[in-house]
Amino acid sequence: MKGAQMFRDRATTINSLAVAAIFLASLAIRASFPITAYGDAIHDDRLFVEMSSTLGNFHWLGNYSEFTLAKGAAYSFFLLLNRITGLPLKVTEHFAYLCVALFFALTVANLLRSRAGGTICFAVLAMNPVVWNASMGGRVVREGFYMTLALLLIALALRAYVLRRAPVLHDDYLAKKRTLVAFGLAGGVFWLTREEGLWIVPSIAVVVGTWILRTWLESPGRQTLRAGVPFLAVPLLAFGAVVGTIDTINYFVYGVFRNNDFRSGDFQGAYGALSRIRHDNWQRFVVFPSDARERAYSVSAAARELKPFFEGEGALGWRRISCEQTGRSECPEVLSGWFMWALRGAVTQTGHYRSAPESQAFYRRLAAEIDAACDSGQIPCGPARETMIPPWQPSYASDTATASWSIFSTLVHLKGADPAIFASTGDPGNINFFRRVTHGPIATETDLDPKGIRRQAAKAIAKLQQQITPFAVLLALIAWAALLVTRLRESWLHPGNVIALALATAVATRVVLLGLLDATSIPSNNLLYVSPAVPMLLAFAPCVAAWLLGRRSRD
Repeated sequence: MKGAQMFRDRATTINSLAVAAIFLASLAIRASFPITAYGDAIHDDRLFVEMSSTLGNFHWLGNYSEFTLAKGAAYSFFLLLNRITGLPLKVTEHFAYLCVALFFALTVANLLRSRAGGTICFAVLAMNPVVWNASMGGRVVREGFYMTLALLLIALALRAYVLRRAPVLHDDYLAKKRTLVAFGLAGGVFWLTREEGLWIVPSIAVVVGTWILRTWLESPGRQTLRAGVPFLAVPLLAFGAVVGTIDTINYFVYGVFRNNDFRSGDFQGAYGALSRIRHDNWQRFVVFPSDARERAYSVSAAARELKPFFEGEGALGWRRISCEQTGRSECPEVLSGWFMWALRGAVTQTGHYRSAPESQAFYRRLAAEIDAACDSGQIPCGPARETMIPPWQPSYASDTATASWSIFSTLVHLKGADPAIFASTGDPGNINFFRRVTHGPIATETDLDPKGIRRQAAKAIAKLQQQITPFAVLLALIAWAALLVTRLRESWLHPGNVIALALATAVATRVVLLGLLDATSIPSNNLLYVSPAVPMLLAFAPCVAAWLLGRRSRD
């Protein structure tokens, strides 16, 4: 017995040293890749840096404009916290990712009773190649932070609803109270980071749904229902506290109770009203063509205020951008991926972005005038709508399926995830601004040389991941199916199945969402957009392997 204990202690020490080495190696590799600063990207990179700066100057998100509530504030808060530490932004960002990856791997090891499986899971996650790519990891954009939050949410959900801390439900709740609060807080931050946060909900629903089913099967009755309420109520209250706090501050500072304009009913109502006007000739990705604009101008005084922009230089600039970013040789109209920004630019040109209530009132007036004309038959229109999703076309179903498969191929083969450094661009003053806020280092032309042991290691690891991942995922799918078939009754609620199903659901939901966007609105088959699902894909095979290893050790 003493010898066996010594062996276990030695194995634990070796495992801990291996995890520490992987952690430090991944952090060292990431530190060798500088930031690519797009100093003039006022809708993305520079916007986050500026919002962080105004937060640091106790001026909240700055003076109100078309940009102020266009994107969630969470990443700008993260930039501010990093600035206070004095550490390079990308080192802090990757350190947070590695901590979450380790937390997830420990959760898997605990649930599946496989220390080796957990270590393998962490190693695969730690060597995630997308963070070394300039188009995703190199930019000062929210996707790296968002990717970390998505993995954290799944890990916390597993801790809260799959890992059992006590046999009695009430005692289990008391043991998990902090985890449940953390789960809700993380969900609130996740919601405030990007606009399409609903994609993670089906994955979380899988975890919570299996907990509800297992709890009811073990002890049906009203007492169980009452004891289970806090498991759902506490995270929701914590989530509401985070989001509600930001909404409340925005109300007192800007006069509107919201955290993002693109989620607001007034903007979506105006967008939906313009997009319901019928076109003489339907064109993919075109929301508001010239014939629809003329109809809008004829019935709406608010729409006529937008005419100088849409028929002038303002829209011309967005048409040019549409062409460049979609590879089209001709762009007679502003395409849907950029129309929302063009609309906001048009409203700014009219002078209605002097305050949030004024812009809100204008969008409501625009929607009311267009909808009234549509409903009365003055102009031909489709059904009333309050959304930024374009009117459905019969071809969208097959187009979405085709696009989703292509996006899944990009994800599973990690296409475009090659380590790379791009030189920073933009006004030198803006680039220096990036350097001050992020603590650099900022990429220049001299950084493009791929030499260096750490960068060469990154290239080798990325190539290995790209080659192994498709086969690992395929084998894991086969093993998962075999586990379910061979032990059907005990497998469906088994922690291994819950983990695998949650990860697979997250990947599938993200892929289908991007497929829908790619088919209807904006080209979405790129590394930046797929990156939030990469950790779930990378973790899938190691988690199934951990399930197998854990079961063998018990057998």
